[in-house]
Amino acid sequence: MRNFYYVIFVVLITFGMLVAQEVTFTAVPNNMGIQNVTTGRFGCAWGDYDGDGDLDLFISANPHALYRNDGDTLINVIEQAAIVDTIGGYPTGAVWCDIDNDYDLDLISMNSGVKIFQNDGGVFSNITSESGLSELDSGVQLWQCTVGDYDKDGDLDIAYSGYDQGVTTHPDVYARLLNNDGGVFTNVAEDILGWQIEVEAWNPFFVDYDSDNDLDLWLPAIRSPLETSLLLRNEASIFVLVSDGLEIESNAAIASSWGDYDNDGDMDLFIITWTGGNTGEGDMLYRNDGDIFTDVAPDLGLAGPGGFSRGLCWGDYDNDGDLDLLIGANGGTQVLYRNDGSGADREFVDVSEATGVGVEGTYRTATFVDYDNDGFLDIYFNELEKLLMHNEGNSNHWLVIKPRGTVSNHDGIGARVRLVTGDLSQVRQIEGGGNGGMTAGYPWAHFGLGSAAVVDSLIVTWPMGTVDVETNVEADRFITFEEGTGIIVDVQTKPQQQPSNFVLQQNYPNPFNPSTTISFHVPKKSDIRLILYDILGNVVQEIAAGEFAAGRHDILFDADHLATGLYFYKLSTDGFAEVKKMAVVK
Repeated sequence: MRNFYYVIFVVLITFGMLVAQEVTFTAVPNNMGIQNVTTGRFGCAWGDYDGDGDLDLFISANPHALYRNDGDTLINVIEQAAIVDTIGGYPTGAVWCDIDNDYDLDLISMNSGVKIFQNDGGVFSNITSESGLSELDSGVQLWQCTVGDYDKDGDLDIAYSGYDQGVTTHPDVYARLLNNDGGVFTNVAEDILGWQIEVEAWNPFFVDYDSDNDLDLWLPAIRSPLETSLLLRNEASIFVLVSDGLEIESNAAIASSWGDYDNDGDMDLFIITWTGGNTGEGDMLYRNDGDIFTDVAPDLGLAGPGGFSRGLCWGDYDNDGDLDLLIGANGGTQVLYRNDGSGADREFVDVSEATGVGVEGTYRTATFVDYDNDGFLDIYFNELEKLLMHNEGNSNHWLVIKPRGTVSNHDGIGARVRLVTGDLSQVRQIEGGGNGGMTAGYPWAHFGLGSAAVVDSLIVTWPMGTVDVETNVEADRFITFEEGTGIIVDVQTKPQQQPSNFVLQQNYPNPFNPSTTISFHVPKKSDIRLILYDILGNVVQEIAAGEFAAGRHDILFDADHLATGLYFYKLSTDGFAEVKKMAVVK
């Protein structure tokens, strides 16, 4: 009989491990007020245009929409904001950035020409003509743009590409590089690049791929007579085509995104291809080893969404210190890959179904965004229909960095932020229009910290070369980090809502030696028992017992007295019990 109960005990534990350890996402009722549209649906961008600390949302549609985030709802204020734009062709990409360096976010809209809307206290003025852009590519189909200060003069420059089906006198696909000189833009593509680039790039990037503090330029090709995507290295503000040691050749890079998935300090590259009918066949993850890029997607278990895919985004949704990968399907199942392990044991696990992300839909933009400022990355999918999904969170810690340039551009776009906790070192580049597909990014850096409640060191290398360092930074906060000064504003996160149910979290780290943290959520004041068992079901130790208030509780457990092996811990109270597995390794 004892063996029978032991079998049942292990089965329940195994089942509990399968269903309870993963972060989950739930659809936000009514998308917090975001409305579906009937035409024009590609581009969108999240950014705090009104400076209240909440991320607002601009959507390129017909007509456009600007949703102000008021904490518990998103309100369309496009008329009050006076963003008036004649819609032509596809309204596609959009980017928030401080184009005039006055410390508020302006808007770039890619709609039958590059349009710049200057922000003055939440009311926007179309300054396209004054910027020298009124005649450039008017009426041409444009896609996403990227912004960055490639020449280090403190002004944000713009790169993008176009597709002109009716052209007869010059290539129908081409790339532009617009140099910003005090608010006036000049197309310098042929002067700086040395040749007319015939490529149609849906989401170009300014990215410092070689870690030399110069912004390089990535042009992923969806159409090009060159039959290749282009990586251009910045050498003293002159761009040189990179080929030695690189094998990034694709004439079908419909979406791509850069991120340091292996935490080695180099920006790696994921590409969604059109190859195989855009069904995920041939999707690539290029690991950056300094001078050599190696496609490791098959080795790491990345297979693509199996449908028409467009948008993708890197982000640490479970706050464990590794960048995970979100892929949106334009007609099919959305995909979320969790980044597990390290070194030779690293793999990407498809957790779409387990997390609730694997829903059917048609979306061209997929992005991580912490819309409710709780430190956990939520998900937004954008197309004709919209889908906002809330991250229910776990016990892991986090830190969000809001850069504030002084000598460099005021957004800090192009800055490299390095964060060190123990043996873990993570790097983020502050992006300007950097997410895959039709971007929805914003210029903040989000870090997951796992069990670390304090950051050992925070190092910011600014575009103009300044390096600032802060040490012993407390976690679970939004901080504003100013160039030359360091932390100037330290904002505590908004209180999280009390959980509606009892939840027992997976201990972290696991396996461990000698200590680990066990966390659980209590919806109301309750008598709690937390008991440790061995693999035979014998009680080893009472870890915690007594009355606990509503909220999250973290218990530091020291296993120095235990032998190597598997153990189980059980949380029980009136009407609730849950068991999880832990491993002690010595």
